[in-house]
Amino acid sequence: MKRKKAFVLVSTMVLIMVVLLAGCSGNNNANQGIPGSGSGNTGGNIINGGLAAQQGDKIYYSNTNDGGKIYVMNTDGTESKKVNNDDSHYINVSGDLIYYSNKDDNGKMYCMKTDGTGRKKLNDDDSLLITVFGDRVYYCNGSDGRKIYSMKLDGTDRKKLNEDRCTDVNVSGGKIYYSNVSDRGRIYTMKTDGADIEKWSDDGADFLNVVGDRVYFCNASDGHTLYTIKTDGTERRKLNDERSFYINVSGDRIFYSNMKDSGYIYSLKTDGTDKLQLNNNGSSQINVAGELVIYINDSDGGSLDIIRSDSFIPEDTEDSAPESDATDTEDSTPELEAEITTPE
Repeated sequence: MKRKKAFVLVSTMVLIMVVLLAGCSGNNNANQGIPGSGSGNTGGNIINGGLAAQQGDKIYYSNTNDGGKIYVMNTDGTESKKVNNDDSHYINVSGDLIYYSNKDDNGKMYCMKTDGTGRKKLNDDDSLLITVFGDRVYYCNGSDGRKIYSMKLDGTDRKKLNEDRCTDVNVSGGKIYYSNVSDRGRIYTMKTDGADIEKWSDDGADFLNVVGDRVYFCNASDGHTLYTIKTDGTERRKLNDERSFYINVSGDRIFYSNMKDSGYIYSLKTDGTDKLQLNNNGSSQINVAGELVIYINDSDGGSLDIIRSDSFIPEDTEDSAPESDATDTEDSTPELEAEITTPE
């Protein structure tokens, strides 16, 4: 499946509008959108294009309205400023460095300081699904059949780790988890040095997220519904009955595009309960940074939109809306999202 790459800029005015217009709230989202220790971004963001990465009170993101250049802002939306001039994808922030795939240079990996200085090319590979973890960076090498590679953070000690065509790479707990396209998307694991490659699940998995001691994925072997399994292989559970795409597990919730309902964004708890509808737009490339959900609005020609992760459409409003007519639903539902714009 071809996934669109898109990036985001949020103005102060937009954030204020989102806060004022957000519907009901109350979900516990204190830990949403924040990478774990030693990671440059969350796995859920990376498999959805790496639109944004949060570090402390800053969010770094690529502005598709300005050629994909990286911008930085405070988490409250203030003091937005441009950091580089490259079309930047798969953003990771580690320490005082930003790592990214530079589409202006055929996807080669670059890094720079968080203030935009010290820009440096790290490799000559088309670098996809970049994941900084500890003292190394892992990526799918598009120049070599999407095989997984790793190298030190300074670009040295480059190594090929496998011979499989891969997607949805997650690095967690000393292991690399990935969907093996060479084996119909089944989940495989290996150590971070490439040793002990093994098939981990017979399910065809898409949008793989490894969070803590659980693996979440869209099960292509069962209608693309949501499943979870513990990392020790036990407690395999089905979480919903809807065709689901672009999942992003953040905090105690799973965000996803519900293809049974026109691709609108829904969320539910990681145990499958408390399902909520967040918007009335066909949506893809779902990223979470702090309390913000940043996504592509496919109902509006691929514009970049934002909603709060704790907002949702009240059940009575959702039930009264025509299920198959997205335009009528938008007309009858209070506005919960705002299109992301570029400050002048």
